[in-house]
Amino acid sequence: MQLGKQEISKNIDWRIIAGMAASIIWLLLLMLYIFQQINWQQFLQLPLDQVGSFLGGAFSPLAFLWLVIGFFIQQGEIFDNTQNIEAQAKHTNLDNFLKMADIVYQHLGVISGFLAASCQEDLEAASSVEWVLDDIWSKASNGDAGIFARTILTYHYDKDENERDMSKIFYSTPIRTAHSLKYKAVFKDLLDNAMVCDPTGSLKESLQEGSIWGILYKVILETDRATPLVQKEQ
Repeated sequence: MQLGKQEISKNIDWRIIAGMAASIIWLLLLMLYIFQQINWQQFLQLPLDQVGSFLGGAFSPLAFLWLVIGFFIQQGEIFDNTQNIEAQAKHTNLDNFLKMADIVYQHLGVISGFLAASCQEDLEAASSVEWVLDDIWSKASNGDAGIFARTILTYHYDKDENERDMSKIFYSTPIRTAHSLKYKAVFKDLLDNAMVCDPTGSLKESLQEGSIWGILYKVILETDRATPLVQKEQ
């Protein structure tokens, strides 16, 4: 943005300088013409209508020149303003998206909480830690919306770093299947909105790779590819 403004300023300066130089040259040629063809005394004795016609014809090229220069200067300013408006719009869209994302994260926290509650026994057995579900919900409601997602992900690998079958968590019962499908749908909508806000895909990649919600989403997708459709439908 800064470079664009500097380039536009340089173009404007060059055009104005060129216009002034052309104007001075034209005035000098006009004065030379008057001195060679007619003298100043004769010129001043001309009737006003002839003087007006002469001046109109003499200065019309300059008027046209500055009209063209003004047009290009205006085009540069319009381009600059357009760039500023687009930058402000992107910033506004990003702010709106981040506000929306916070709401979506709360929603995903609730969905992952229901999913974790439905497989509490399996998660407790894997971690050898007994849950106090009310305490976990309290932490989630006090700002740690990702606590259930992190808890679910602890089931992914055992103590020996062996990968567990996550289909048991996501698709072993109709309730778990419903929560998993809902989670995927909500997070996918968030990714779609991220692409609208940032067509480069950087924001979408950050959500997938750099958030607990994206990591859980990827694990669900990986489980989808490894889980037979019949098992998920059951």
